[in-house]
Amino acid sequence: MGRKLKPLQDRGTNLFHFRAPLDNPLCYDIMEKAYTIIRRESLSFDELCNNAIEEYVGRHFDGNYQTILGSYEPDGVKSEGQREQEIIRYYEKRCKDGYEVRLSEIKTRIREILGYEGNKVKVAADRIAEHLYELGVKIWR
Repeated sequence: MGRKLKPLQDRGTNLFHFRAPLDNPLCYDIMEKAYTIIRRESLSFDELCNNAIEEYVGRHFDGNYQTILGSYEPDGVKSEGQREQEIIRYYEKRCKDGYEVRLSEIKTRIREILGYEGNKVKVAADRIAEHLYELGVKIWR
């Protein structure tokens, strides 16, 4: 598991590291894809890690990305995950109805529905676009 994390205020450095077992084919494949993304999007490895951590914390800090019981009530509060799923279903239906799906439209909808700004919009749009692609929806960039 590794050693216990020091509290941030007790750290003497702002450097963090992790080990990637590249002898594991699954891990190797993931890291190879990460490096492809880094080159394609002109990111540094630090930026990729920070974006991933920011997204993970946003999804899990206030509770897991689960269905909120009150969301079943009319006008009930929905989690970010449920609202993302609504966006995915909306564009999946639009595609089946013969409409072209554009990444810029997805970003606009994310801003409106989820209230995201800045890099968070791009990260969410890429995640939603990837999910839609897996469902067979073509995304125009």
